[in-house]
Amino acid sequence: MTIDETAWDVLRTRLEAGLKDMSISPEAALCDRLLHYLRLLERWNRVYNLTAVKGPEQWLVLHLFDCLAAIKHMTGPRVIDVGTGAGLPGLILAMLRPQWQVVMLDRSRRKVCFVEQAIAMLGLTNALAEHCRVEDYSDRVGFDLIISRAFTQAEPFLSKTAHLAHADTCWMLMKGQRPDDEMEALAAQSWASALIALQVPALDAERHLLIIRAAEKG
Repeated sequence: MTIDETAWDVLRTRLEAGLKDMSISPEAALCDRLLHYLRLLERWNRVYNLTAVKGPEQWLVLHLFDCLAAIKHMTGPRVIDVGTGAGLPGLILAMLRPQWQVVMLDRSRRKVCFVEQAIAMLGLTNALAEHCRVEDYSDRVGFDLIISRAFTQAEPFLSKTAHLAHADTCWMLMKGQRPDDEMEALAAQSWASALIALQVPALDAERHLLIIRAAEKG
């Protein structure tokens, strides 16, 4: 069931308010792109079941706002989003940081097809989608940022993406509750980690960004 244009107008108002709450300028072009993404997701999700979250009203908060709240903490310019699913956070990052290059990986062919279509329809020249397991993906330079919403634990995330890093790579995991046990385990393995509590508009739940770097030697 599709939503009518009045409902989309309400979503736009909510989107603009949420952007302001996150100190992101609600420029018309950006709002147009973000809403276009939601329209594409609505169309494709009916057939391809891209996300278990139901409906544009929930996608606005649980997908768009959730990713947008973390954007200001992300570093570039070469970024890889591992297990991107419906292009989250990769597509959102590519929209807000047009000068960066964003690669999005996923093992699901149907999800990658959606992301490829979204890249084309949104006119994103700085984004690339790849149907690939992260273990099989190669890059000769290494990425400045390796990020994921799909991985639930830091240890497998780090081990499976180590071949995509360089000396100054930053890893980021988007989490719900505080991962204190994981941070203790990372410290024991000589990783440096930091945790940022995210404020997601209209969401009454914990959200955190776990930032991981190789510990400095000496």
